[in-house]
Amino acid sequence: MIEGTSVASPIVAGAAAVLRQAAQWLGQRPPAPVYRLALERGTRPVDHATLPEAGRGLLDIERAWEEMVELTFGSPGAASAEDWLTASTYNQDFGEGKGLYARSFLPGSIPFVIGNQSSKNRVINWSTDASWIKLGAESTAIPARGTRMLPLDYQVPDSSGLYSGRILGTLPGEKEAAIELLVTAIRPENLAPNNGYRVDLQEELPAGAWHRYFLRVDGGASKLKVAMRVAQDANGNFLGRVRLWLYKPDGSNRYVSDFIGLAPQGQQAQGEIELQVPAPEPGTWEVVVYSSAGLNNWDRLTSHYQLQMALEGVSPPPEIGSGPGAAVVAGKLIEVLPQKLRPASVGPTFLTVQIWDRATLTPVSCVLEINGKTYWARRGRVTLPWAETGNQLKLRIGV
Repeated sequence: MIEGTSVASPIVAGAAAVLRQAAQWLGQRPPAPVYRLALERGTRPVDHATLPEAGRGLLDIERAWEEMVELTFGSPGAASAEDWLTASTYNQDFGEGKGLYARSFLPGSIPFVIGNQSSKNRVINWSTDASWIKLGAESTAIPARGTRMLPLDYQVPDSSGLYSGRILGTLPGEKEAAIELLVTAIRPENLAPNNGYRVDLQEELPAGAWHRYFLRVDGGASKLKVAMRVAQDANGNFLGRVRLWLYKPDGSNRYVSDFIGLAPQGQQAQGEIELQVPAPEPGTWEVVVYSSAGLNNWDRLTSHYQLQMALEGVSPPPEIGSGPGAAVVAGKLIEVLPQKLRPASVGPTFLTVQIWDRATLTPVSCVLEINGKTYWARRGRVTLPWAETGNQLKLRIGV
């Protein structure tokens, strides 16, 4: 038992007990949320790790106690807000949740539903620490025991990778956030016809670091291939020591390699590995490459390697609804307005996609996938900019 929650849980529980005992010495008995907030706010960041990978960070009980004192003797607004402030949003894989985890889809415009379970009208001020998360409102007034939508637009960067950010809700007059909404979006590697469904990468990793790669596999691929090779210098010496993990779309492990590249004395060094997955299941696969923490044994600080990811036997996906401006998809009538595009030099065309129930001809609130991005159609409408050039509008829409 050397890693994971089996070790972390009892350590954090012990820290909470120490905080509780210290508070009692001062004659204080704060509610449970105060302990959790103190431990979270007192953490220190983890180097080389993203927000979802590191969680709240490294436990620091001294800093946690400082936060405990502030929460106990200062303003308890953020802690008490947990009793009445709620949030939820759409998650394709998990249903409704407090945060957004977009692994199998790319978010476009998806709101959060913010709830006020108290008997008072409330105002929440909003901010974000991620430039690609665009807030649709600076503040939200929520009636007593009511809900309001917080509109959001996600402009995930074009480069492949995992992106995370927080949406922070603060009560008027408070400094600390009363609610934090974690958003994580994955943009996979672009395996497409224009690159032969293949990506070749030249990479470098420091000792003890890892890198995560994501690739989208659509239905119809006959084979997934992943190959990795450690670079060599002019004398044939390996320039690093790495290993590889392959994870399926559901997060389960499919393959773990041995180390390749530099090897301890007496062991035969292997310079490359290749694995093939026949008929890979559709979804977002993940490749993790780890650079050995023991590179100093060979007087090295980094590992250099080449990584290749490819799909074979890919069949183009069928069109999901087509027609001159209107179509029927999954029993829903969909129309796009306007159908006349503006020149790109003038600016983007703003398209409104309208969706009705085909039987009753009433607007339908639902989630739409439009050209690979996910949008929330509120009351049967969603509006988005269209900046592509050309005089023809082509949309792939799924319900």
